[in-house]
Amino acid sequence: MKLFVLSALALCLAPAMSQDSFRDGETHFGLSGKANSWTYYKLEVQEGVEELRITVSGGSGDVDLYTAQGFLPTADSYDCRPFEEGSNETCVIPYPERGVYYIGLSAFSAFSEVVVDVDGAVATPVGDGDVTPIDAEPVETEPDPCDEELERAVNDNFEVSGGPPPSLSPRGGQSMHQAMRNLNARMEALGCESASGTVGGVPIVWGSGRASSNKDGAIVIATGNSRGGSADARANGNGSSAYADGGDGFGDQKGGNANANAQDGNANSTGGDSFNGNGGNATSTAGGNGNNATANGGNSNNGGQGGKGTATSNGSNGSSNAKGGNGGTGGTGSATSNGANGTATATGGNSSNGGVTGGAGNATAGGSGGTATANGGTGGSNTQGNPGGQGGPATAVAGAGGTATANGGTGGNSPTNPGAGGTASATAPGGTATENPGSPGQKK
Repeated sequence: MKLFVLSALALCLAPAMSQDSFRDGETHFGLSGKANSWTYYKLEVQEGVEELRITVSGGSGDVDLYTAQGFLPTADSYDCRPFEEGSNETCVIPYPERGVYYIGLSAFSAFSEVVVDVDGAVATPVGDGDVTPIDAEPVETEPDPCDEELERAVNDNFEVSGGPPPSLSPRGGQSMHQAMRNLNARMEALGCESASGTVGGVPIVWGSGRASSNKDGAIVIATGNSRGGSADARANGNGSSAYADGGDGFGDQKGGNANANAQDGNANSTGGDSFNGNGGNATSTAGGNGNNATANGGNSNNGGQGGKGTATSNGSNGSSNAKGGNGGTGGTGSATSNGANGTATATGGNSSNGGVTGGAGNATAGGSGGTATANGGTGGSNTQGNPGGQGGPATAVAGAGGTATANGGTGGNSPTNPGAGGTASATAPGGTATENPGSPGQKK
């Protein structure tokens, strides 16, 4: 892409203004840029300026304003970054020091006819000053390789739906965790810490370990590093979704925890798996009506504790789906849907250690007319003549006029003493409550 770096010089009198000029206190119309491009302007500030005010407004698309003193701002390094929606942002610097300041315009999406207002960019102790950009020469720069790789990695591993809210569906029969691990591996291979792009018209923001965005209609992805790193994704814009995926642990290393929070969209989290250690916990919170929260605790492959899965949907007609990870001890699945007509489904993880009770499933649909379904995990089987583990307990609670179904987990097998089925408890005032205790294990 091309970045136009424009020098701004102070002129004592009012010269003829060029098309690209900024006069102190006046506006500059009609700026445009391609998605993911940067445009810079250099301003010289003199002594005696009480306030430097730079405003971007109007037009179409989405351009982000950055400013910095003495260096070109970037997405990771700047003095001012308003974090507002659309192309309406202002940076105010009171009593700026004399020197060089830079404006950076970052195109989150393609923009056109944007208005820039620079007030106080050049001043002298008396009289008026003008700012006239000169020597507008294109500077060839390479596109950000991390942004480009993010778009490729998302395209290769996911189908992207525009929503609203937007969502990701893994390609090629992959699980969500597998697809996220593949994406993370490709970004790690380039040494990327953060990136942004657009896939199928949907803004994508990614970060290693942590990612957040105030953009509307965006997908925010955080992936833990490949050494059991945790992940925290926060989608703060309207109609935006958050995805968090914990890194897998090796040996006794615990899988990474994952937290996804969407203020007005879907939230999806998956804890990292572990070989000998515990699986990572997963927590998802979805705000707004009709949105979904999904949380899957990480698995432990060789005797550790399965991670907890905790999902909460706060809007009406929303859904929450939580599953505890499988392990030597199955993790707890807890799902809560707080709005009216919500759906909550919780499933405890299965236990593999002999004699260990399966993970508990706890589902609550607190609003009126909701549906709560809880499933206990399977108890651990025993092959040495010791008792099998009891099936996991299931507890389902629905609000007024709702439906609650509790299914206890199946007991573990044993040659002599199979485990009992899990208990089941269902409550639905004025509605339908069904309790299905789990089946005992088999004698084998």
